[in-house]
Amino acid sequence: MAHNEAALQDYEHAVQLAPDNAKAQLSKGMLLIGLNRRKEAMPALQIVCRLNQDAACAKARQLMASGG
Repeated sequence: MAHNEAALQDYEHAVQLAPDNAKAQLSKGMLLIGLNRRKEAMPALQIVCRLNQDAACAKARQLMASGG
């Protein structure tokens, strides 16, 4: 679990530095869903789609629909 929290901190830092980084936003969202923190994941996944990253948006929509 500590590894996941460290990874989350890294993703948080990455999106603070580059909020338009779709890969970092998607990774953050996926990790949060994996940690059963779906509500926290939704904003990151929505940003991915706002950035018009087709493949990443498709994955984000899948995660939002299924919950992980």
